[in-house]
Amino acid sequence: MRQIGLYVVILFIISGCSRHSVLQVQADPREVSLSEHVTLKMVTFNIQDTYIVGTNRQERMEAIAGKLCELDPDIVGFQESFIASDRKVLIDSLSSGSRLQYHQYYPSPVAGSGLLISSAYEIVDKSFHRFAASNPFYKVWEADWWGGKGVAMAKIKLPLDTGFLKVYNTHTQADYDNSDYEAIRSNQFTNLVKFVRETKGSHSPAILIGDINCLDGDVEYQSLVNNGNLLRLMDMESGLDHIFAIQDGLNLFDIVNTTEIQEELVVDAEITSLSDHPGYMTTLSITPTNKYIKKERENAQLILD
Repeated sequence: MRQIGLYVVILFIISGCSRHSVLQVQADPREVSLSEHVTLKMVTFNIQDTYIVGTNRQERMEAIAGKLCELDPDIVGFQESFIASDRKVLIDSLSSGSRLQYHQYYPSPVAGSGLLISSAYEIVDKSFHRFAASNPFYKVWEADWWGGKGVAMAKIKLPLDTGFLKVYNTHTQADYDNSDYEAIRSNQFTNLVKFVRETKGSHSPAILIGDINCLDGDVEYQSLVNNGNLLRLMDMESGLDHIFAIQDGLNLFDIVNTTEIQEELVVDAEITSLSDHPGYMTTLSITPTNKYIKKERENAQLILD
């Protein structure tokens, strides 16, 4: 198993790596509140695009893109999109067959974070923070340190001059049946919350999606929800993969429905799944509180009349 892990790392290095742990461009100076109610379809999907354990990669990337073209989401956060050639297959297929025309990958030493955000709307700003804590670098068979895990941000311009949405995509420390890693993951959650507070701003609504490697109901999960002021935006169990609103008092978030993305395909007469994780899509609505209050007042006036 250790030899396999070392082989994975060597292949990651050969395939190209970034020397930067933070990716950022100048922020768009316009910071405005959401002007109107919006409905969006958000996806989180760990696609297991890795060497060795990620088999039938090209076929799976094409099938994942095909399924997303059917579902027609507005924004997708991918995790474990590590391999550049496979990522190109995925992006090209989405760009040619769906509304997802804007794609941002987030480099990170050594293997590149694996985080990809695809959007139907323009990405006007981006940033990445690599977590300070991780498993030991010498445990190459686990690969988390080498994967440069962290949290990515994309600022997305919504259509019709409605405003902007901040989308955060993350993948935190895997468990590997090692209770010591709970402390590492908790440290990463602290990093994540701090990064969100520093980059969210005071106006735009924000969504957090990703594979956080803990379950709804776990102590560390609840700590993240409390410290990050998160609201879960899913109406089904979803294992380690989650979609949250970052509550700010300026916007109300409601779930329309959640759909599990899981399908099998046949490759060389063998049945395989899209990934070792299901994807999840939540259709959600965001209403600025000023619009909500105005509507409530109008409804109250109608009752009085």
